[in-house]
Amino acid sequence: MESKITLTKRNSLEELNELFTKGTPLSGIKITYVEPNDIKTYHKPFFNVLTSNEHIVIANQYFNGEPFLRGQFEFMQVLLPEKRLKSLNRFYRVLNGILNGYHICTKAKKDCLVALANEIYYHYTPIHHVFKLTEERLESFKKIEDIIDKIIEKPSVFKGRVKCLPILWNPDYDLTPYQKSDLTNKDGGKTILNKNLQLLINAYRDGMTQEELEKKVPLSLSTIKRRWTSILQNHSNEKDNLKAA
Repeated sequence: MESKITLTKRNSLEELNELFTKGTPLSGIKITYVEPNDIKTYHKPFFNVLTSNEHIVIANQYFNGEPFLRGQFEFMQVLLPEKRLKSLNRFYRVLNGILNGYHICTKAKKDCLVALANEIYYHYTPIHHVFKLTEERLESFKKIEDIIDKIIEKPSVFKGRVKCLPILWNPDYDLTPYQKSDLTNKDGGKTILNKNLQLLINAYRDGMTQEELEKKVPLSLSTIKRRWTSILQNHSNEKDNLKAA
C-alpha cells in the first residue's frame, strides 16, 4: 500500500543524531496510507521543492515603492526525489546534489546541512539500510560528513531546476490574492491601452479623419474616438518640436 510522509514539526539536532546513531524514529512524523489506484503516485514533500533562492532574487530588486515588478526573473529550485532510492551509491550522488544546491541557495552552514542530511537519509536511503547495525550507519555518517565538508569547501555548479517568474511582489506590501489580481489586471489594461495609442499615433497623418484612420489600423472606430484628443495632442507636439528644431 502506498504511504506518504508528513513532517509536522522541525526536529532538533539531538533528535536527528538519535535517529542516525540509534535508529530512534523522529517525533512529529505522520504516515498516511493511501489506497492504491491505477496510476502510480508518490508523495512530493512541498511539491517536491526543498528550497529555492527566490527570496534572494527578490531582495536584490529595486522596487522604487512599486507593489510589483514585471520582467523575466530567474531563480533556482532544489528538488527532492519522488520516492525512496534503491541504491545506496545512487543515494549519495543524489544527496550531494541536494545539499550542494541547498548550500548555494541558502548559504547554510555545516550544522544545518548535517541536520538536513540526516532527515533526507531517513526518508530516502534504501529501506533495508535504515535498519542496518549502528556501525554501518556510522560508516554512512562519515561518508555524508565528507560530502558536506567538500560542499562547504568548494560548492559545485548548481544542477537543480532554473525557474522564471514574470512578476515579483514587493515584500513591503501585505497584499491579499484578490488585491494582487486587481493590481495586475489594471496594469495589464494600461499596457494594452498604451500599445493601442502608440499604434494610432504611428498611423495618423496630418488632416486625417477618424474614419480614415480606422482603415489604417485594426482597431474599432469607438477606440479611435476615445483616444482622438491624445492622438491630436501628440501630433501637435511633434509639429512644434520640428519647428523648434
